[in-house]
Amino acid sequence: MKIAIVILVALVVLFAASVWIGFGREDGGSAAQTPSGGWLQSLERLTGPMQATVRESEIHAPCLRGVTFRIVASKSCEADLDESKANVRSVHLALAGFSSGHPGTQAGALLDPGRKVNVVVTAKDRSVVPLRIPLDARNPETNSIRVTRGGANLLLECHAAVGFCEVELLL
Repeated sequence: MKIAIVILVALVVLFAASVWIGFGREDGGSAAQTPSGGWLQSLERLTGPMQATVRESEIHAPCLRGVTFRIVASKSCEADLDESKANVRSVHLALAGFSSGHPGTQAGALLDPGRKVNVVVTAKDRSVVPLRIPLDARNPETNSIRVTRGGANLLLECHAAVGFCEVELLL
């Protein structure tokens, strides 16, 4: 019986908090006018953005041209992701040349079909364990890679017999 009362009180508190956040909107509009119902935006005003995306201007690498990393076969390239005010940002990568959505910038003859790129993500502040993500024909895209506030280093290693590997930054 006591557990049921505690759960009921918790639900009432959550409901009251959501109503309070909804009335605290700065734009004076109704919550129904926004796709998220307004509560997410109110929460972000209190805590900062839930998840930002790493912008192209925040990535620095000698092999980066526009939104494409171009790594020579059997070589690697290191990219530096700047620090940010956002607690967590995301970056999404795709191996170019495996689908019409990511065709690559060069003719298919220069893109070895057996190529593989290992991406190693290391937080600059060493707050998380380095993450190793293989990209190949079976897994040509990463899930959303989370980058902490302190920034990160990306090491892209191209394993191809000839030519080069291209990895696109999906914005």
